Amino acid sequence: MGRQRRQKIRALQEQENTLDTQIEELEAKLGELLDEKTALSEQIRELKMAEEASRFTKTVSKINKENSMVESLYEYTKTTPIMDAFASSDKEFLVFRNIFRLAPSWKYVSLIMTKSRGGVKYAHSNLTMTDLKKASGTHISRNLVDYMPESDRLYPLYLELTRVGKKAAMMEGPIRFDKPCLLGGQTYRDQTGFGWEYCGEELVHRGREYGETTKFMIIGIWVDPSNQ
Repeated sequence: MGRQRRQKIRALQEQENTLDTQIEELEAKLGELLDEKTALSEQIRELKMAEEASRFTKTVSKINKENSMVESLYEYTKTTPIMDAFASSDKEFLVFRNIFRLAPSWKYVSLIMTKSRGGVKYAHSNLTMTDLKKASGTHISRNLVDYMPESDRLYPLYLELTRVGKKAAMMEGPIRFDKPCLLGGQTYRDQTGFGWEYCGEELVHRGREYGETTKFMIIGIWVDPSNQ
């Protein structure tokens, strides 16, 4: 009887070991499948955001005098009043008039921007209004972009501008970007509420950080035939 029990125990242990091996293999396969599912979910999310970005930039076709603000932008322009007025308004678009000249026609082009929104694939380079107004008046060509480092804050914007350069040479009115460019601009609200408040070691109020900005998106250009 003792020998039979030992044989049965060994047989059961072998079955248990076999099952443990199978479980490990299934767990490894499950991990691989979960990784594949995560990758697919990310691809779906990226495609949906790209599709939404395309719909978003197409809204430039709706621009008119009633739904937009038009401003000039130079290196010395104080931009906080402009961005604050736009952010707090019911206007859909903000246009910076004739800010660049664009190859190959070297027409003046105006930038069209709107308030930021979620779920949209955009180009992000920490571009700010300070960068934009310093660049005002630049003549933009593919050659200029080719010699720019991709880390330059203006690079994504200039890249989008060169992509619509040929259209700008042949068209008038609004022309959309393929991908919105995120832009940070300070409003008066961004310049208040600094400092954090604590009760003992517990944070009770998180204040704004210095340099925080409100987010906007540049979604296209306007070509005015009267400005050559």
